[in-house]
Amino acid sequence: MAEEKKDLSLSGIEDLLSYLESLSGFELPPYRELPPVRLYMEQVLEYVNNVLRPLGEGERQTITSFMVNNYVKARIIKEPEGKRYGKEQLGYLMAIAILKRSLSMTEIGRLLEMEGSLGKEKEEVYGFYRSLLSDLVSERTTSLEGKAKEVLEKASLAPEGEERDKAVRDAYGRIALLAVRLAVRSAIDQTIARAMIASLGEGSTFDAGFVRKKEGEEEKEEERLSEREAKRLSERK
Repeated sequence: MAEEKKDLSLSGIEDLLSYLESLSGFELPPYRELPPVRLYMEQVLEYVNNVLRPLGEGERQTITSFMVNNYVKARIIKEPEGKRYGKEQLGYLMAIAILKRSLSMTEIGRLLEMEGSLGKEKEEVYGFYRSLLSDLVSERTTSLEGKAKEVLEKASLAPEGEERDKAVRDAYGRIALLAVRLAVRSAIDQTIARAMIASLGEGSTFDAGFVRKKEGEEEKEEERLSEREAKRLSERK
C-alpha cells in the first residue's frame, strides 16, 4: 500500500505570527498596580507566573518556591516579613525571572547591587526595567512580525502542487534561518553582557559561596535535562 502523501501546511508560521502579535504588547504591570498587600509564597508564585506567562515555556513554571528561597538565602532579594512578600520583592522576582534565562545568580546579584546608578527609589528602578523590557519586546516582535508576514504571504501566493510544496518548505527554511540568527545574536550579546558584569568588580553583599553552590546544582540538573532530551530525540528518529 502506497504511503499517503502528507499535505504541507503553513499553520506553523501562522501560529508563530499569532504568537508574535500577542507578545508585542507585553509589559510588566506598573509599580502602583502591584498587589497592595503582602503575599504568601503560593500567592507570589501564582501572581508572578501569571504575569510572565506570555514569556514562559509551555506549562513549565517561570519561578518556583525553591528558586525564591534560594534568592532570599543568597540575599539577592530581602527576606519576607512574616512569610509574606511585598511590592519590592515582587518587582525583583519578575526582573530576576527574566534575567536568569541568560545570566547566573552571581551575575544577577552583582547587577542588582548597581541599581543605585538607576535611581534611589525602588519604584524608579522598577519603572526603568519595565520600560526597557517593553521597548525591547515591541522592537523585536515588530521586526520579526514583518519578516514572518513576508514569508507567509510569499508562500501563500504559490500555485498548488509541487511548486506550492517547495514554497512551503522554503518558507520554513527562512524561519529556521531567522531563528539561527536570533540564537547566535543572543549568544554573542550574552557573552558581552557577562564580560561587562565581570568588569563591575568583586564587591558583594550577597553570599557568593552559597550562590556558586546552587549554580553548580543547577548546572547538574541542566545536564540531566539535556541527556533526557537527547534520548527523547533519538527515540523519535
